[in-house]
Amino acid sequence: VGEGEITLKELCDYQLGKTKLEEIRGIVFRNGKEIIKTKPRANIIDQDSLPMPAWHLLPKAKMYYIQTERGCPFNCQFCVNHNGRVARKRSAEKVIEEFKLLIELAHPEYINIGDEIFTVDMPRANHIMELMIENNIHNQVKWDVQTHVKYIDRGLMKQFDRAKSDGLHMGVEGGCEIGLKDLGKGNAR
Repeated sequence: VGEGEITLKELCDYQLGKTKLEEIRGIVFRNGKEIIKTKPRANIIDQDSLPMPAWHLLPKAKMYYIQTERGCPFNCQFCVNHNGRVARKRSAEKVIEEFKLLIELAHPEYINIGDEIFTVDMPRANHIMELMIENNIHNQVKWDVQTHVKYIDRGLMKQFDRAKSDGLHMGVEGGCEIGLKDLGKGNAR
């Protein structure tokens, strides 16, 4: 239940006899006929504290999906956002490190950035694309993102073009403020 990185490590520790199942946050399990739900696992605020994914343990692929941040400030009625309403971001440098790792390791054709809203922090998105250009990533792999119309401007659009984004997907859920508020879009930013 919730983010699994720390929980998974603790489940491995349980399998090795290093901890008790009841002490692991963020799990639900059965003890005989009793269903036990442990305390919730807190979201990982510092996303840079997580290690780089072990891409070398997986088969090579033509397309990869990476996450540079978790969370979205909106509360849309139709969304199953399980990452919370606060965007918790990895640093631009860590994002570029992962791009470089994947390019060197697997030579993928495509990397999809699966953030709910890649440009929720517009200066950070701009910085990531600047680093992509500096590191020639934009000439080595196709990439795309999804974002929201409230978090894009002319300068970012030009930067997407310079960084050779293959796709910029935007949800357009309504055309008026009343409709957007009814969908839960009116309460962000």
